[in-house]
Amino acid sequence: MIAFVGSDDKVDWWKKDLGFDHVFNYKKVNFSEAISKVAPNGVDCFFDNVGGEWYHTIINKHMRKYAR
Repeated sequence: MIAFVGSDDKVDWWKKDLGFDHVFNYKKVNFSEAISKVAPNGVDCFFDNVGGEWYHTIINKHMRKYAR
């Protein structure tokens, strides 16, 4: 599982306590490049509470065929 959060403390928490495989501080990385690096074949499932550029980039560039 991949997550983007807003602080380094949250990065540690999501990795250690919640068990996510890859967690990034969205304030410090380019999210499109980060997704490409950890999911080079695309994303199977995407959940978003933000919308906008995030949503359009993931849906149009990083989703696998028949993904949800």
